[in-house]
Amino acid sequence: MGRGLLDRGLRGFPGVRAGWHDGRMHRRVEVHGSAPLPEAWDRYERYDAWPGWAPHIRRVEADGPRIRPGARGTVHGYGGLRLPFRIDAVDATARTWSWTVWALGRPLRLRHDLVAADGGTRAGVDLEGPALLVAPYAPFTRWPLHRLVRRAGG
Repeated sequence: MGRGLLDRGLRGFPGVRAGWHDGRMHRRVEVHGSAPLPEAWDRYERYDAWPGWAPHIRRVEADGPRIRPGARGTVHGYGGLRLPFRIDAVDATARTWSWTVWALGRPLRLRHDLVAADGGTRAGVDLEGPALLVAPYAPFTRWPLHRLVRRAGG
């Protein structure tokens, strides 16, 4: 699948920006919601909260209850899907974190950030990895990110 075809195929998704670097695909996705920044960050920090905003995740097994640099675990999806991961970095003050997930034997790196904006929170994620993983997953990430920044009970 050529670069041009992949880039053209993602143009119709608002908030998705594309790029290429050293043969790897990069996508940036941003959404905005009404949840206060601390509420959204708490949902990111706690593995047990992930299925509540990321419906493709059934549960998370990890070596602790919260994200922290060096933590490892497995994301369990539907249909027996099991994806090992490693938390690469966490900056609770800046509300950023990154992790590497292995899918189809290949690494997919995701860098997440939250910013207070317009009375709510803007959530962003940068995805970098093989086009086979990034191209289909980038547009999908808008749905769970919207759920992440949605005000509780809303």
